[in-house]
Amino acid sequence: MNGYKPRQPGADGELSSSPTVDGHNVGQALSTKAWNDGNYASALAALNGTVYGTHYSDNTTRVVNLDGSEGAIISNVGRGGIGADAARNSLLVATDQGIQEIDLTNANPNTNHRIVTGGFADGVTVSADGQTGYGEISGHIYGYNIITGAQVFDSGPIGSPDGVGLITSGVLAGYLIVNDNGGTVSMLNPATNILTQIASGGSRGDYVGFDTSNGTLFLSQSDSLLRLTLAGGSIGGGGGVVGGAVPEPATWVSLIAGFGLLGAVMRRRRSAASAV
Repeated sequence: MNGYKPRQPGADGELSSSPTVDGHNVGQALSTKAWNDGNYASALAALNGTVYGTHYSDNTTRVVNLDGSEGAIISNVGRGGIGADAARNSLLVATDQGIQEIDLTNANPNTNHRIVTGGFADGVTVSADGQTGYGEISGHIYGYNIITGAQVFDSGPIGSPDGVGLITSGVLAGYLIVNDNGGTVSMLNPATNILTQIASGGSRGDYVGFDTSNGTLFLSQSDSLLRLTLAGGSIGGGGGVVGGAVPEPATWVSLIAGFGLLGAVMRRRRSAASAV
């Protein structure tokens, strides 16, 4: 995921020689092997030095080899989003049956998974403490207790969210980033359900990733992979403190205005639903 443009809309897993907004091209990639079947996007997650990927064409979760090729099947579930849970040594994956947890201590791909919650899920992410899994289901971002499956959060309807990622460090820790199929990117406060649009003008959104080395954000869309940077600060990792001081919440909107590459339109609204 080194910032390369997909070959065609919808084929987010394939790479072309076109440079990206970062100025990179396929010759600088760690690997030039296409992951998955090239027709649908699949997600990647790293845990304890191993990269795992969901495999859309046969609904499995596999190891991603160092050269980018398909490795061993870890579990016989996995279609879209994936999140790593270091606290539980497990993976959360989106499936047609809902969000499922894969127990990495169980090597049997037929028995090492269980349903956390039902529903056709897509983007998935995990809280920093490993207790809550968030996923996109039916135009909402829901949060579930991974152990019990109890619903602990509902964003309410927020357009057409697809990818979702959780900021785990810095000033904005705990906020969710939502990559929408309508071409917008928003930040969601799960404590208040306030959705703040931080960028617009993109294409169909998909997955969300974080570069914790410098506090920037990766987004995959139907026609490109983009890096968003927070002017004067970090969105997670790399400190997250602007000018050596932690800003008050009222100043966050002005900081977020520094996000680029997709646009500079911002708005705030409160979702109709509240946390449960």
